[in-house]
Amino acid sequence: MRLAVALGFALVPALVSPLVLAASGRAHAEGLRPASVRASLDEATATFAVRYAAPVKGPAVEALDADVELPAGGIVVAGAVTDASGTHALELVQAQRAQDAIAALVEAPPQVGRRWAVAVAADFGRMTITVAAERDATLGLELTMTAPTCFRRDLRYVHVPASWRDALPAEVRAPEAMAGELDEACAAQRARGRVWVGFPSRDLLARPAGVGRIGAVASRLVLGDAHVAKVELALAGRLGEVPADLATVVLVDVSRSMSPAQLEAQRELVASYVRAAPSSRIQVLAFGREPRALLPAWTPASAAAPRLDRELRAAVRRNGSNLDAALREAAVWLARAPGTHRIVVLGDARLPARLGTNPGALASLVSPRTLIHTVAIADLGTGLERDDEGTLAPLARAARGMNVAAGLARLDATMLARPTSLDQASLSAPGWTMFGPAELACGGILEGELMTLGEGETCRWYGETDRRGGQPIVLSGLLWGERATRVIRPEPSRARELARELSASQLLAGNDLQQQLVDLAARAVNSAWSLYGAWGGAGGYGDRGTGGGVGVLHTRCNHCSSGTFGRGTADRGRGPDVHLKLALERAIATCAAPAGVRVVAAVETTGEEIVDVTVTTRDPARQKCVEDALWSAWLVVPDAPPHATTVVELAGTP
Repeated sequence: MRLAVALGFALVPALVSPLVLAASGRAHAEGLRPASVRASLDEATATFAVRYAAPVKGPAVEALDADVELPAGGIVVAGAVTDASGTHALELVQAQRAQDAIAALVEAPPQVGRRWAVAVAADFGRMTITVAAERDATLGLELTMTAPTCFRRDLRYVHVPASWRDALPAEVRAPEAMAGELDEACAAQRARGRVWVGFPSRDLLARPAGVGRIGAVASRLVLGDAHVAKVELALAGRLGEVPADLATVVLVDVSRSMSPAQLEAQRELVASYVRAAPSSRIQVLAFGREPRALLPAWTPASAAAPRLDRELRAAVRRNGSNLDAALREAAVWLARAPGTHRIVVLGDARLPARLGTNPGALASLVSPRTLIHTVAIADLGTGLERDDEGTLAPLARAARGMNVAAGLARLDATMLARPTSLDQASLSAPGWTMFGPAELACGGILEGELMTLGEGETCRWYGETDRRGGQPIVLSGLLWGERATRVIRPEPSRARELARELSASQLLAGNDLQQQLVDLAARAVNSAWSLYGAWGGAGGYGDRGTGGGVGVLHTRCNHCSSGTFGRGTADRGRGPDVHLKLALERAIATCAAPAGVRVVAAVETTGEEIVDVTVTTRDPARQKCVEDALWSAWLVVPDAPPHATTVVELAGTP
């Protein structure tokens, strides 16, 4: 079963909600801004407790006329209200139950002491907060929200509303200068009115260097016969460390085939390597026909830097490119030094024929425990890049190192001093089918592409499988010349966090059943759940309307715009059939017909259930919109007749 998707990191809240037709208008709470925001991180999920001061009018049942903004991908999971009588927790209840409770208050007759109530529902991409208030007051409203995070260089980031900026703890505010980097790394929509916040996530740095610092957060959610999983890969900000006992011999090519620009690049690479491993010991051998040591003895790298710079600037090119002689001399020097042994070969990779036919055999000239990197400096280009096809790649591969192609500028040798990336990465997921956008990066791996993940980087992947559950997911890649493997088993221990993310993102909206199961599993404010709390007296607000009660519509429209649904009043004196017709008319209101087009729908109902729909029109697109809107409508109608057929009409205006 294939799941339809649409996702970026900047996820949107659920688009399914109850719409309450309030009897007394809406409160005016312009400027509903956070008074405070508490923020925390639980593994890969951010939690925000956002407190607002909400002025309300009373006695009335009204919807707050102000947006409650959510973080990207966020969803409300809990709430509480504080007034003069104390703090009142909001209970997570079925959305219909919250609707019914508010509707009952609107209809109930007044008594001494009216009932206070607050309902929080998801309303087509925004939060709807309806308040039953006995009198004018300012309520303290606290909403708890969760949101998925994006990993970047040992921090986890979330895109939050800019209106939160002044209320956020200073320590979590990300520098504005990082916004562009985070937009790109987290596949976020570049949206005005949002800022980044970051939470330290240092657990990967506490692990052993190398494969131990390749993290995976995997969760699984069971949805009937289907299993849905999310896998996030994250590489620590420092994937490897320079060993404390490192001893490195650097071989520099001073043969006549090296151009002045290549010699200068070689000098810069040596200086960069020294900066990357300042506490290590170093020796540098310049080789042509014969090798020559540039330092009198093993020397701490930082102390050797000035002399090496002078020696390399004064280097005289000579005939000969006898790399074999240089490797033998390097082995002699390493034999005198305890600790971790490495050789870094710099040059243009032009060898005599006797060496070029089998460069991998040169590894036998040094101890098997010595790791060798080789660097081929081109006469153009910039930077350093792994090159597994270069002339000296067999030598590096045989000695557990890597071959690198280098240009003439921007020469950072850190990747030679410690691993900084997982190269040639692949992800095997037998039995799983990927879904989600390609920009989340892991998609390329699953499609058979090899990719490089740099330290501090991340990628995400969503997959589905049947009830058999799929096989473990295997990540494989190269750390320098050694194969690193990580087995990932998505488990249901964080199923609720995944359900909340899927509910907020509407990732599964193309499959109504799947999305309904997700919304139920999320236990958060969405199409299935609302927050509701009530306290105080027992009286209602039946005397506060314009002669009538309330009509309530709960609808989901996948093929029409949600923007024109609104709140209003129903005339209780005109009978239940009028209530029913009004509710049905609102259900199809967004399927506005073009001029001259008439749409007639006959809707058969038993109580509040729609059991048959017949639509007549000459416009196929309008017919489908009306049919979808009616079949997905969830009606709550006071005194609904046990059986009725109601005709509603949609006519285009000239």
